[in-house]
Amino acid sequence: MFEVQKQVPSAHQAAVWCVGWRKDRVVSGSLDGTLNVWDSALERKSSVDVSELGIVSVSVNVGDILSTSLDNRVCTFDISTMEKTSDNTVSPLHAVKGAFQPNSPLSTFTVGAHNGICQYTDGVAVRSFETSASDFTCAIAFSSDSSLVACGSKIGTVSIFGVAKGDLLATVKPHLGCIRSLCFSPDGSLIYSTGDDSSVCVSDVKESSTLATLQGHECSVQTVSVSPIGTHFATGDAAGKVKVWNCGDWECLATLTHQSKSVNAVAWDEAGTSFVAASSDNSLVLYKNIAQ
Repeated sequence: MFEVQKQVPSAHQAAVWCVGWRKDRVVSGSLDGTLNVWDSALERKSSVDVSELGIVSVSVNVGDILSTSLDNRVCTFDISTMEKTSDNTVSPLHAVKGAFQPNSPLSTFTVGAHNGICQYTDGVAVRSFETSASDFTCAIAFSSDSSLVACGSKIGTVSIFGVAKGDLLATVKPHLGCIRSLCFSPDGSLIYSTGDDSSVCVSDVKESSTLATLQGHECSVQTVSVSPIGTHFATGDAAGKVKVWNCGDWECLATLTHQSKSVNAVAWDEAGTSFVAASSDNSLVLYKNIAQ
């Protein structure tokens, strides 16, 4: 069903740790400290050096890119010109994961913190969302309507907050170890998580319960991403395997093995028919659902 449309073996000079896709632009970030911008066919359009220590997360909105790096810097760029629009150094107690809040001003972004997440505006920490478990935040996700934000911890808990009031709405512990990635379903009712325990979990936000624990990966699962139309989700593991699952019954539909090292991030196009996988073998691979 899903076939390779293009492979870029040397997308970066080092491991590709993160990738985002918005409209006709794909953005990748690497251990080599660069951000690359590609078109939807994975033709590179531009590149910029950001950090000597490596970029570990990217977030893309309509016209801007947010990057976070191991030197505690959070930078934003105009996606069309790649001109830097802000450069912020956040607290060393804050994790390296970051995200734009959907439908929020460009100057507002959220990063992981030691015991939750912290919101910044114009480079200043203005608001904290504290979890019940005091532990490092390893993953962040917003619901598509920006009403919910979730963080996943090193000890396997997922905390879900209401963005408007900052109140803790739910806590669930779907994993035995560190949570590597989180993603809401398009309607915000479910949250998908992956972790070092080799499992993929689906949890109900309202009921604060884990509905399914999916097996099939044999090592740490580094990433999960749900298609915007809610039909499929993709996961990638530390051995270089990508699995595509059906959102309806959570059945694994395909296992894809076109990358030789850890698949660290996956991003879907807005149509939900194609996705890009980023790997520690320095590559990007574009997959397309040929059945659609």
